[in-house]
Amino acid sequence: MTTPRFDLVDITQTIRQRRKFILIVTFLTVLVGVLFTFVRKNKYKAEAEFFLSNPLYADRNYLFRSHDMHFVDFFAGDDDIDKIIVTAESDLVRDKVIQNLNLAAAYNINMNDAGDRGKLKGMYEKRFKIKRSEYRHLMLQYTDTDPKRAADILNEHIRVTEETYRQYYNTIKGYAYNSIQDKINEMDSSISALTDTLGGLRDKYHIYDIVSPTRATVGGSVGGASNGFGVEQVQNISSIKDQLVIDRAKYVSLLNEFSTGTKDGEIKFIQVTNAATPPTDPEGLGLILTVIGCALLGFFFATLYILLMTYYRILISVQR
Repeated sequence: MTTPRFDLVDITQTIRQRRKFILIVTFLTVLVGVLFTFVRKNKYKAEAEFFLSNPLYADRNYLFRSHDMHFVDFFAGDDDIDKIIVTAESDLVRDKVIQNLNLAAAYNINMNDAGDRGKLKGMYEKRFKIKRSEYRHLMLQYTDTDPKRAADILNEHIRVTEETYRQYYNTIKGYAYNSIQDKINEMDSSISALTDTLGGLRDKYHIYDIVSPTRATVGGSVGGASNGFGVEQVQNISSIKDQLVIDRAKYVSLLNEFSTGTKDGEIKFIQVTNAATPPTDPEGLGLILTVIGCALLGFFFATLYILLMTYYRILISVQR
């Protein structure tokens, strides 16, 4: 069986002979592309950028250090950047954004239907993108048919991400804050009870001078053989109360440290460098590039079809 000849000359002649068919297919492909361009809804991509501050600067050990000098990079490390990416892509942040901006109504989604909720989730995940640059910058994108809505969603997503990320640190601080507050309340009860006891002892033994808890020699109204036992009791109770007052002052100081930076806007972890603004140019190739692309595709596939059909027609005729 011999292979039929089909060289460059044959290819050129075939294209020339069937040029009308190729031009018709190319024109129809261009027409379909143009119609699709005008029929489809334009999509707009909003973009924003931010970097993450080092969370260690919000820690009390660095805010209230007294003797040790520590160098901490102002910018977050790779581990913290990974954590903020996980937070930004979490269901918690996405659901809050959907609720805050009422996206279910904007996209005509019935939130009472599980299938529609899943559809909205998939739609949001498909349109939202986050990636990091080599400069530890985070870049976010959101695509929507409404340019203003795309920018609003992206800015709200950043705000909710900051809120959620900071809430984690504030929650950890809150655990320590509540424990210290409980300890202070307990100490207040003990100090109040010791104050009542000490006042009763002073009235009982008529000891109104300041009795040193360091067992120093006392005199004046404190002296006297009949008041010896009373002095000992007053000294014991006073020393316990004074120590509790000193400890309470330390706990109050710790309480102030753990409560610093927990209010909204005090210490921000996310620093936005480029906030999202409504994009003006739609996504896609545009009319001119669409016409050129469709023309090339139509010409290529029409030519390929003609050449294959001609070759196999010759091959079948040779075999016969």
